Amino acid sequence: MTAQNSIAEKSFFGRYFLYKLRTNFNYLVFNLIFAFLGMPVMAVCLTYTVGKVNDIVEGRLTEYKTYALNNLGTLLDADTFFMALIFCAIAVMSIITVVSVFRYNLKKCDSDLYLSLPLTNSQRFFADLGVGAVISVAPTVIMGGIASVVTALSGTKLSDKIFSASETEGFLSNCLSFVNERIYLKDIAGIVFFVFITAVTALVFVYLTAVLINACTGRTGDSVVYTILAMIVAVFATLAVFAPVFAVAGEQLDGYMTDIFGKVPPLGTVLAALISFLMLKMNAYNDVYENFNLFNMYSIDTVIVLVISAGVLVLLAYLANKYRKAENTGNHFAFESAYHIITLALISGIIAAAVGISNMTVLTTDSLTLIVIISLCAVGYFFAELAHGRKLKKIWQSVLRFVITVVASLLLFTVLNNSGFRDLFFRVPDASEVSGASASYNIVYCDGNNDYKTIYFEDEESKKAVVDFNKFLVDNKYCFLAGESFKAERYENATVSTVKFSYRLKNGKKVYRTYRLALSSENYDAYAKALYELRLTLSKTDLYYDTFKKTCDKESVNEVFVFEKGGDYYGKTLDRNVNQKLFEAIKNDYKVGKNSGKLVYRLAFCNNNDNVEYNAFSLEIRENCTETIALLGKSEMTSRKDKFYSAVDAFTVSLSEADKDTYTLMSLFSYNYDPMDIMVSDFKYSDTKKLIEMSTLYDYYTDGAADIECYNIGSTWWWVDGNAHFYIPRDKTSDAERLIKLLLIYHQPTTIR
Repeated sequence: MTAQNSIAEKSFFGRYFLYKLRTNFNYLVFNLIFAFLGMPVMAVCLTYTVGKVNDIVEGRLTEYKTYALNNLGTLLDADTFFMALIFCAIAVMSIITVVSVFRYNLKKCDSDLYLSLPLTNSQRFFADLGVGAVISVAPTVIMGGIASVVTALSGTKLSDKIFSASETEGFLSNCLSFVNERIYLKDIAGIVFFVFITAVTALVFVYLTAVLINACTGRTGDSVVYTILAMIVAVFATLAVFAPVFAVAGEQLDGYMTDIFGKVPPLGTVLAALISFLMLKMNAYNDVYENFNLFNMYSIDTVIVLVISAGVLVLLAYLANKYRKAENTGNHFAFESAYHIITLALISGIIAAAVGISNMTVLTTDSLTLIVIISLCAVGYFFAELAHGRKLKKIWQSVLRFVITVVASLLLFTVLNNSGFRDLFFRVPDASEVSGASASYNIVYCDGNNDYKTIYFEDEESKKAVVDFNKFLVDNKYCFLAGESFKAERYENATVSTVKFSYRLKNGKKVYRTYRLALSSENYDAYAKALYELRLTLSKTDLYYDTFKKTCDKESVNEVFVFEKGGDYYGKTLDRNVNQKLFEAIKNDYKVGKNSGKLVYRLAFCNNNDNVEYNAFSLEIRENCTETIALLGKSEMTSRKDKFYSAVDAFTVSLSEADKDTYTLMSLFSYNYDPMDIMVSDFKYSDTKKLIEMSTLYDYYTDGAADIECYNIGSTWWWVDGNAHFYIPRDKTSDAERLIKLLLIYHQPTTIR
């Protein structure tokens, strides 16, 4: 029986709408309950937590403060888990609602009843579409909207006092750490609204996907299962397309992941939101909160794509409902093409994504790995074929479709892998297009401990300097993409590191560039000159000094270690009474561009409280910094350090009185290398005094690339001593070799690692 296209009274559309709403009212009640337990409860938990933290900070809560913070943390973690369950429940209810509202597509008895009503196909479809939207989406819109408005109007926010605290200032430091771990507490109104927008967006597409698949299937089980598969297919299809980019570009996509997945709802929207939360936490914890906004994932182009996608889903669902034959109700699918598209697209996505993301190419993929992936897909596909009712006589058709899909998937990956997309990642925006430019923190400051920070320079000279340095690396083949490590082999004994650039464009977009940087004795000189010019330009800006001073203030720097060109690795301690004078001298010298010439000092600015040292910052002082050098050159201003600091982990070192004269001799030194790959021996200072006298403070600009013939004297953890590298020059290597052999024979080293 085919659907009747009756000319109905206009009033019957409204009566039909209300009738369907009444018959599915139970689902509306369930969704209202779930929605109430979701957004409003989350808003209450966040508001309560911020209030309690403020009570602790302002001194209104004086007892059991640690216990209170722990309880608040448990509350937020439980609420996050509960919110995830609530969202899953609402999503499942949306699928169930579609099955109920559009049940005439899945049951013959209902098909005969509903299709005989005096409604046109269009009237019936849009009435049911509206009923389902009211039941599935409206509760979340209402409850989430109320929660967002109430939270915004309440004006609840964290006390400013907590952000004026240092990380070592009594119990306030615990509160600061608590907030940094849950950075969303800084703007609970924004977080509630973000979750609201994300939840509504995801639910709309869950609902529309369910409606479309319902129109293409003929049984309840198929409608539910293939709705879920269709949402998964969208994500895997995205991974398949971007698999070659993941494989070769790697970190190039770090800044684009939310933009990519945000355009692939509904699961992609959820993934983009989770990635945004992760990036917010990482950036906020590393003091670059102002450079990241959760709502970046909802860019104008993403919103346009989402609106168009919603329209396309509605149109396809409408056409499927209009042209499906009522006699197909009860079959697995009303349109066989939908089944093949979903299953084969899923297989194609899995194969292409698995091959690409695992950093493989079709030609280099381990044959066993590829066979396992294809075999698992084959088992799943043929099981689906049999469950779909495929006869054994026609199984050869299934085999043929599967083979074609596998070949097409590998061809897709190969074509995309060789499509020239690499060139996109080597394109550097013109300085005139850039409103802010940033390079890796260790490139800007030579401070490897803080490479997680991002600083955007906005003055014209600095922007041009960053862009020119990026172009220099690209044009002179210094860099390659993450998946192209084989390119480093072009240089003998090349050391490989990572360099990152970020650009804010004047059109509102951002551009991220991440490369592997290959340095060797063959190409180092030109690189050192370009790096020197970049730092000299950036050091003239207020932002360069302000960032350094802000970090020192935040970390409560109270001790400065001085390492000089003619000194030894142990270094000296600056008189704390002249710390502020030193800051002013550095500012005066840097501001007028005097940080040029040969390296004279390296300074380590440290927090040295409670017998634990944290190196907050390090700076290089060059020969034309006359005011700073005059201050540091006074003998009464510095003294030999009375304690030796030995590495405990990457960011913490502990005091050790007994080992204060222990020196570390490493068998390899170069500008960039992995300390873990180095053989290390420790000797007493008295045994190695002559070696120490041979060494000199390394200057990347004037000393060139040190190679495997040079010895480095120092700690394997560079940031313990402000990245001060002392090495034995090449012309003294032979003398050092003879002395080292004698030391190994007559003086057993303390440790050999």
